[in-house]
Amino acid sequence: MKPTVIFMLFLWRLVEFTLTLNECSKLPSVQHAFVLDEYKKAEYQKGDVIYFCCDPGFTTGLNTTYICTEDGWTAEAIGQCVENSFPVLLGCTPPPPLTNGYLLDNTTLIYGNGQIVRFGCDDHHTMTGALFKTCTNGQWTGDIQCIPITCKVSADPPSGTTYNPRDRIIFTPGESLTVTCGENKWVKSTELQTAQLVCKNTGRTGSWDFNPVCQRMQQHTLHTQICI
Repeated sequence: MKPTVIFMLFLWRLVEFTLTLNECSKLPSVQHAFVLDEYKKAEYQKGDVIYFCCDPGFTTGLNTTYICTEDGWTAEAIGQCVENSFPVLLGCTPPPPLTNGYLLDNTTLIYGNGQIVRFGCDDHHTMTGALFKTCTNGQWTGDIQCIPITCKVSADPPSGTTYNPRDRIIFTPGESLTVTCGENKWVKSTELQTAQLVCKNTGRTGSWDFNPVCQRMQQHTLHTQICI
């Protein structure tokens, strides 16, 4: 290839490159917004992207984005910066997982502002707090907890009452505890001084199937009737 042809091709590429720079040399103007410093350049080339942030006191639900093309800056996303007194209502990403619980509703990638989701609790757990969580301008509100359903006994049994196992005071539904009574005391029925009780799930709480406390036997006085 002749040197003259090579030189002409070089000039053409230089003109094409210069035109692209000129088309994107002036940044677009977005009301109440500015370009982040990390995206500012002395010269822009085709494919460069710039992002706008709102001025202090203004908010947006969608950041404005431009890309440099052969025809200049082309908008990829157009947001509107408005005063904070008129906030843009944001949607929510899926809610965080609930400890000892699960989401009842179908999961989507985005939830609209004001949308609610409901949860269920795992077996042997009960729900406390709110009935559901609500998407409120980008944040999930509503305190929900799934707490264990349990039965409890005192760490210091009443006098004349012994528990086995002795090193536990909290039991879950289905677990058992043996109660042993001292002399002249009974548990569950007057014929028993030792009995095993079971923790029951009553729906929202746990309860023993009978009172785990020994009771003192009543002293009965025998009355003899003398017939004449």
